[in-house]
Amino acid sequence: MHGGMWWIRYVKSIGDEVLLVSPNRPTRGSLARLEAELQSLVPFTFASYSPQRVSLYIWPHHFGEDAEPWPFVQDLSLEQVSRSTGSNAGAGNFPSVETVDPRIIHFLVRRGTYASVSESSRLYNILIVRAPGWYTPEEVCWQLYGVWVEHFGVRQ
Repeated sequence: MHGGMWWIRYVKSIGDEVLLVSPNRPTRGSLARLEAELQSLVPFTFASYSPQRVSLYIWPHHFGEDAEPWPFVQDLSLEQVSRSTGSNAGAGNFPSVETVDPRIIHFLVRRGTYASVSESSRLYNILIVRAPGWYTPEEVCWQLYGVWVEHFGVRQ
């Protein structure tokens, strides 16, 4: 969790789901215990799961001692992708790229939904924004927005 809301979505069947939301990640209490319990139930084999396709946002950044080398320069050049935004870079208009390369997907999924990498002595951030069957935040986007509005009483 990196700023923003914490949520758990339980889908029993289409149209029958429960969404638990907190403005911050719970550190104690019933929601923290629920999260710990759910994490303990994730089978070991789930750690080896990788989606077949991911959509990524890629943008340059200027810090990050922990950035690791990007090993896929020949397959997906981050420099070329980041140039595609022109003057909009940093304005929320990050380039979106989709890949089905299982090596790239495996590399990124093992790091969560966010990675800091370096390519040709430049630093880049890579964010998985969608992975069908694994990570699809747009499915709960409006529900989370409703909770945010209810909690903070702010509308845009």
